[in-house]
Amino acid sequence: MKPHSCKTRCGYCCTLRVRLKWLDILRIMRAGYKKKDFVVRGSDGKRYIKMIGNKCFFLEKKNKKPSCKIYEHRPRVCRLYPHLRGYAQNCSELKKTFKKLI
Repeated sequence: MKPHSCKTRCGYCCTLRVRLKWLDILRIMRAGYKKKDFVVRGSDGKRYIKMIGNKCFFLEKKNKKPSCKIYEHRPRVCRLYPHLRGYAQNCSELKKTFKKLI
């Protein structure tokens, strides 16, 4: 597994709703997951990763730290985060930025 791009690994990003593109779904299916297990349709008709208890379906804990079960196969938006839309890399700053957006 490659080093995690987030230095703090707080898992905050795994609480955000992730929209899936068709290529993301195919990539995850190639990793051995069934579409029906991880894809849900939003009220807008678009596809999203299933959330369990307000956390990403693929979130797990390893050594008491959040970890992604599909890190090598994660969706594009997850690969870009937190660099997407200029989000801060520090989780406390990230949470403040997110609160300002809603």
